[in-house]
Amino acid sequence: MVGYQDQYISEHEAELLAIRTEADRRLERAHELLREVGLE
Repeated sequence: MVGYQDQYISEHEAELLAIRTEADRRLERAHELLREVGLE
């Protein structure tokens, strides 16, 4: 199973990094909004 996962990651690394970057951006924006309304 690990071999398959490694292969998938290798074949889709750029796409996975783009997804991670977008998720991180959205998470930071959510934190900003929470700070703006005083909930964080």
